[in-house]
Amino acid sequence: MTPTTPRKPMTSPVTAPAGSAGNGPAAQAANAPVQKKKPLVAIVAVAALLVAIVGGWILWKTLHSGPPLPTAPTDKLVPYAIAAKFKVRPGDKKQLYPGAVQ
Repeated sequence: MTPTTPRKPMTSPVTAPAGSAGNGPAAQAANAPVQKKKPLVAIVAVAALLVAIVGGWILWKTLHSGPPLPTAPTDKLVPYAIAAKFKVRPGDKKQLYPGAVQ
């Protein structure tokens, strides 16, 4: 073949579609890998959802911590004791903080 000779187009071999000659299992085997991937995708999606929920809960607890412990340092207790949230708390909850009951 010389560089100036055009190439001849190649024809593809004619094949019968899978399962046309009564090969039922061959057609099912072609779909089997797709069916195996669906549960894997579902498992990964559920795991991602759980990670997102747990991460959101940890973030919520970190950003919205409750009142400081009664044994906390004074520099953390004073802002809490003078806040409006402390004034609306029930008396039994205020009694945990000695000296701050008003």
